[in-house]
Amino acid sequence: MAKYYVTDGVEESVIDAKSPIQACFKCLRHRFRGVPVNGVYKVSELGFDDHDDDIIFNAGEVVELLLELMEKEIQLLPKKCKQVLIMSKKEGLTNAEISNYLDISIKTVEGHLSHAYKILKEKLNEKFQVLFTLIGFRTNG
Repeated sequence: MAKYYVTDGVEESVIDAKSPIQACFKCLRHRFRGVPVNGVYKVSELGFDDHDDDIIFNAGEVVELLLELMEKEIQLLPKKCKQVLIMSKKEGLTNAEISNYLDISIKTVEGHLSHAYKILKEKLNEKFQVLFTLIGFRTNG
């Protein structure tokens, strides 16, 4: 792993990561207090000063990449898990509303959501926590 210096213009952090984008993800998850949606992240292997080889990530692009990764994995979920997750998170339905609409118990709805979260967490690793924090998913663990 390489050592990366990441700053969002307000906060700075030194991160061990496999790639510059992974360093950004780790900062979002563990270090920085939020996403400067209109800002940028500067990643360097040489320090916090400006260098010609610095990599600049637009915060919106980082979030967009995370959303794309999430959407790809959601499409691979089992049919019912995917349906319940979409109804809950994209359509904003409550568990009771989903239960009524699909004619299944609330516990079954909860089970599908838990199973979907577990699969997504395994597939997306640290990106999962960053993205779910950003878009308001709640997870247990």
